[in-house]
Amino acid sequence: MRSIAKIGLCMAMLCLWVGGCSQDSGVYEYRRRRAKHSSPSGKAARSGAVSSTQGVPFHWKVPAGWRVVKHPSAMRLATFVVEGHSQAECSVVLLRGSGGSALGNVNRWRGQMGLPPIDAGALASHLHPIEMGGVKGQYVVLDGDYQAMGSNLRRKGYRMMVAFARTRQGALFVKFVGPKAVVERESGKFLSLVRSIHPARGHFHGAKTSGMAAAKASFRPLSWKVPSSWQVVPPRSSIYIGAFRPRDGVEAECTVSFFPRGGRVLDNVNRWRRQMGLEPVSEDNLKRISIAGFQGVLVDLQGNYRGMGMGAAKKGYRMLGLICPTAKGVIFVKMVGPAAVVGREKGAFLAFCRSLKVR
Repeated sequence: MRSIAKIGLCMAMLCLWVGGCSQDSGVYEYRRRRAKHSSPSGKAARSGAVSSTQGVPFHWKVPAGWRVVKHPSAMRLATFVVEGHSQAECSVVLLRGSGGSALGNVNRWRGQMGLPPIDAGALASHLHPIEMGGVKGQYVVLDGDYQAMGSNLRRKGYRMMVAFARTRQGALFVKFVGPKAVVERESGKFLSLVRSIHPARGHFHGAKTSGMAAAKASFRPLSWKVPSSWQVVPPRSSIYIGAFRPRDGVEAECTVSFFPRGGRVLDNVNRWRRQMGLEPVSEDNLKRISIAGFQGVLVDLQGNYRGMGMGAAKKGYRMLGLICPTAKGVIFVKMVGPAAVVGREKGAFLAFCRSLKVR
């Protein structure tokens, strides 16, 4: 009887897994549910508590004087702020794949701090070793004037500390940004947090556990029709819910993201323009398009592309992009590649965007 029960349970789990994604007749339907992060008391984790959040692949010890806060980004496993200094914020992010090169990431962070890029020969002098996530990682310390992604505001006199490592679960990043005096004072706690991170295979013996702040679980369902000239490929990052490439194997790639909150449309458009080496524009320059019953913005950019984590810019590239706020969240679709290839695929890109449906 026990064997029969086990077989029945396995079959039920298999049906649930298969039912989550289907790809019949060129239609790909995606349904993703994020685990609900809650503590036994329903309150945010206390300082010194060890996280035991269901569905999160790591545990860590929250530093004294820090508190866990909610954040709308689906990329983050956790967000912390220093008590009394809400501008000093620390985030934990896990991405699928390698997460990009160390040099590309460091130069991206340097750009956020208003610093010039460095070359490979200077990289080693900027990195410090640290244990994190059960593996050997590195961290970097940068001082400058901080500008967050999607923001036009540059905050003077800031410090950024970022620890990163490639783990079996993916690329792990812990980033601490805030006024220099605060981050400098709290740097020891940041390093202690990083060292406390370990794979969630159990609990610390004798430690009292508590979860992160409750984060509202939500479905972010989209459906779409894949163009016949495209093929589905594994997403390079956990922020993407779909990824595609032309079937002839060329370099161009189209990705789909969906976030409960995606920031201002204009800020995102100008972020993409910066990736292409272009100047920002105003609201008057945005091109509107109707998608899934909602008004979105379509961009068509040409220039030298430098995406997140990339080193040298790729010349002669083109980007097609869609940003569409809906009642449930914001849809992002972006296709990037050599200008000739993306131009050839523009019709397929537009057809794909028009096929999108929010379920």
